[in-house]
Amino acid sequence: MTWSVCSKESLVVLIVISILSTMISCTNKNNPPKIHIGLPYSQIKGTDNAFIHINLVYPKTYKIELAKELDRETFSVFQVQIVCSDKGNPVLTARESFTVNVVDVNDNSPVFGQSSYSVNVTEGVDAGTFVTVITATDSDAELNGVVQYSFFNDSSDNSSTFNIDKNSGHIFTNSEIDRENVSEYTLTVVATDSGSPARSSTVEVKISVDDINDNTPIVTTKEIHVKENQKPMIMVGKIFGSDLDVGKNAQLVFSKVENSESSSMTPFLVQPNGEILSAVSLNREQMPQYIMEIEVKDRGSPRKNSTATLVIIVDDVNDNIPVITSACFNNYSIDNYTFADNSSSSSGVVIIDWFVSDDKKVIYQVKANDQDLGDNAQIRFSIDSLDNNNNSGAKLKDNLFKINGTTGEIFLGRDVRKTDQLHHIINISVSDRGDPTLTSFCALSIIIKVDIKQLGTSKTTKVKVKSHKRTRKYRNSSSRLGFLRVKYLATHGDGVVCFLLACILVNSMFRFLLCHTI
Repeated sequence: MTWSVCSKESLVVLIVISILSTMISCTNKNNPPKIHIGLPYSQIKGTDNAFIHINLVYPKTYKIELAKELDRETFSVFQVQIVCSDKGNPVLTARESFTVNVVDVNDNSPVFGQSSYSVNVTEGVDAGTFVTVITATDSDAELNGVVQYSFFNDSSDNSSTFNIDKNSGHIFTNSEIDRENVSEYTLTVVATDSGSPARSSTVEVKISVDDINDNTPIVTTKEIHVKENQKPMIMVGKIFGSDLDVGKNAQLVFSKVENSESSSMTPFLVQPNGEILSAVSLNREQMPQYIMEIEVKDRGSPRKNSTATLVIIVDDVNDNIPVITSACFNNYSIDNYTFADNSSSSSGVVIIDWFVSDDKKVIYQVKANDQDLGDNAQIRFSIDSLDNNNNSGAKLKDNLFKINGTTGEIFLGRDVRKTDQLHHIINISVSDRGDPTLTSFCALSIIIKVDIKQLGTSKTTKVKVKSHKRTRKYRNSSSRLGFLRVKYLATHGDGVVCFLLACILVNSMFRFLLCHTI
């Protein structure tokens, strides 16, 4: 006899078998016995005996029960055979078997074929384009093993770009994809069975968007600065650009638009990597700025390109020395310099009146300019030294003459004293504020004019000449400076005053000046 027993997995099921009186009849012509069957012990044989054990409940009644939980996914059906043996000799046995059908419960969650998924999709594809398929299995039976798919709803809108077929797990695009907006999507797919209660699992799906060459490159560099006086054929700047694509589609190649009128006049070479070389040494004072047309291309297929205007500004370096524009000697020595006709001031000679010497009265202005820019063109004036009657190295302390460092105006720092020399040579430096500083020099010959009549009517006695000495010094050219010096020794008041009668030769014409000396 065969019994069929149903047992739910994961449950311990009790099967009770009652035996009141059983006799086994058999035909044996040699020795037909009559046997009362007892069950002194029982055993279970077979592969599945680990699941079943049998216990005596009371005489002739035994309980068959599960030894452990059943797993339908391991054994959905198995048979159990009961063998009853007596203690006779020979031993007689009786056998009975039954079939156990394990009823499924929803104890398994869906399992995906991969721990994660990574796929690619090309940007620009139409909505409804197939992307990939996600599969999951459930080892349960019937509805407990039927799986449906969905996206996990999170705060991002990634799932709105795609949709998934709930029965097949196929993922499709829901709208057109632009890699420049989103280059990678991360989706969470949920697989849920149809059991009660339902069980579910999740898996992460990464969708990378492949680029197409759908963006035009642009030049981002609009202006560069280069220094003047650099050697030719060295890099003076670099052009940069951008392309929203990636890979070869974003690899940029730069060039100069040669057929552009402005570009053709620029002394620059443009390398494919954007480096700019100067073909010649630049001079800002000649050309402070250049305008050049630049083209940029990508390496995509088909290639895209654009053009832009690049302004190249030549930065100043301090390569120009200040130029003195006012009349003065441009060397500390005045022996070899020419005087202009009929104008002592234009030749660098300044004559002032001793008796009209107001404090801070401007007697002359040194003017200069500098072709550089900024600090390189800011000019400072200063008096380096005085040379009184060829007495170089005179101290500047308590100077009779001072100069405004900004304007170049020379003025009397104090009243003229009777002990002051009447002829002075002022050495002036004109410097810019560049680095390194460049300096020009000039010299002024300042003569303090003395009116003899005013001397004669001065405080005490008139001038009395005690001795006379005359010397002459001529120059080779009548156009050059010459002196005819006549020295007088005269008394004025209670002291001794020495006067120099200076004769200046200008274009063969003599000019006489009375100068005070010690």
